[in-house]
Amino acid sequence: MPPSSLSEARVERSWTLRRNCCVSPGQCLAGIASLDGVLAILGVAALAYGLWVITLFCLVDVLAVSLAGLCYMRHARDGETLYLLNDGSAVVEAERGGETTRQVFNRNWLSVDLDRTANPQSATLWLRQGGTRMRIGEFVPRHRLEALQRELRRALPWQHAVQGTPAVTLHPLTTT
Repeated sequence: MPPSSLSEARVERSWTLRRNCCVSPGQCLAGIASLDGVLAILGVAALAYGLWVITLFCLVDVLAVSLAGLCYMRHARDGETLYLLNDGSAVVEAERGGETTRQVFNRNWLSVDLDRTANPQSATLWLRQGGTRMRIGEFVPRHRLEALQRELRRALPWQHAVQGTPAVTLHPLTTT
């Protein structure tokens, strides 16, 4: 049963399942700003020569590149974090496009199911408890989903926490 306040519980184990991004949002912003700067210089130079069509094209290009970069940066930090708490609950925090959702499950009633289809690239991992289900592992490579499923199934059953084991305090969720 989850505690009245999640900050009272301590984390026994956690998994962080994130998107594998080779470029941070700051690096992406620097690259887009430099490309936009070059395009702006070309547009101004074309306008000085009276080539307004090229200036218009540069303006549209700057807007398109900036919009694509913003979409990328918004989803660069997407992923899930799964916490197993010493009070018998499992907490899943999923971040999608800057929005964070938190789902709390009872560890003893939680099942981990791997739904396979004819296409192995579309396999999905689900946490289920009663009528509630939540997809996890969206950014985990498909060939590793089965290993993650086995690892979660081994860790889920809750036996009362052993006194004196090191743990991390789970801080209350803040969204921006």
